[in-house]
Amino acid sequence: MVKILWDKTTCGIALQAARKSDTDAYSIAFGKRGNSASLSGKTFLRHIGWSSDRRQILPAKWDEQQRMLEATLPSRFVGKREKKEVKRESSAGE
Repeated sequence: MVKILWDKTTCGIALQAARKSDTDAYSIAFGKRGNSASLSGKTFLRHIGWSSDRRQILPAKWDEQQRMLEATLPSRFVGKREKKEVKRESSAGE
């Protein structure tokens, strides 16, 4: 289980180990060989307004002190849906 941490200002994302009892945590699926893992953070991606139509590969670094994996998401893909929803809400109220 991992927590997804988000810094809206820098588009920074981090994955940090979490307990099974943590209601904000996401499950991790490990590959058969143990050299890869994935998680489905669809709710999180919707929350930040992620709008890429294809998979993005990003460099990440391990922070040993904080024990978490950190990366920066490309800002051009963040907040797009959020802006569309605000626009749709404001035009519905007119």
